[in-house]
Amino acid sequence: MNRPSFCYLNFIYYFHPETLKSIHKMKTIKRKLAVVLAIVAVTGSGLYGQKKEKNQEPAAYEFTIEKSLPATSVKDQHRTGTCWSFAAASFIESELIRTGKGEFDLSEMYFVRKAYEMKADKYVRMHGKTNFGNGGLAMDVTHIWDVSGMVPNEVYSGLTTGDSLPVHGEMDGVLRGYLDEVIKNRNKTLTPVWKKGFDGILDAYLGPVPEYFEYQGTSYSPESFAEKTGLTPDDYVAIGSFTHHPFYQDFILEIPDNWLWSAISNVPLDEMMNLLDQALDQGYTVCW
Repeated sequence: MNRPSFCYLNFIYYFHPETLKSIHKMKTIKRKLAVVLAIVAVTGSGLYGQKKEKNQEPAAYEFTIEKSLPATSVKDQHRTGTCWSFAAASFIESELIRTGKGEFDLSEMYFVRKAYEMKADKYVRMHGKTNFGNGGLAMDVTHIWDVSGMVPNEVYSGLTTGDSLPVHGEMDGVLRGYLDEVIKNRNKTLTPVWKKGFDGILDAYLGPVPEYFEYQGTSYSPESFAEKTGLTPDDYVAIGSFTHHPFYQDFILEIPDNWLWSAISNVPLDEMMNLLDQALDQGYTVCW
């Protein structure tokens, strides 16, 4: 690259408060666990590479594993924009292993479904002047977990179209088109059934959400299943590093995918990276 570069890096980290002790300047964080979320603007004068000799074979990358922590198998988000749900669900699964609850395969599509319901309500309330799409943040999952619980993947896979992996292109377009028609307000008032219509589209593409389900011989609701895990969504806080807001203060992250308007705590980048290193050293997994 022969010109000044500008890029955004997006990190989401989860860690235990024990990792905060060596961060002397950080103000008190009261919750037990933490999520680090950073989108860092990086500028530079450019990078210049040496000229390659003709027919020179590129050197192979060699990686050294410095820390390996328990995690469940890799899941494929396939042709969807739901990395936020897959990443956060994977972290919760690792937390369940860490706390001795065993291995679980949580439903990413349950979080996606509930997020769409909430996004639709806000999109209509704001007359379409806010973001409606398939993107999101890990904080969406902890919020949905708090208000709507969670379910195993075998109970709600979100696969109804015959595909073995999720494909959301058509569904995303239909959902947005439906809401754009609703906000035109052709009846001069919102009908009381627009949400039923929206839910009907989600039911068709993802399947109806069960009120109760059987899992390993026990009946649960999504809320009671979440309680069974023994984890608490309030034990997580978002931390980021931005220069356009004061450090050691909370602010709402101004990016389109933050449709929930979640706040993060702002800290210097070196302190944030120190937290990440300490978390891994102490056996706590990271959601990136």
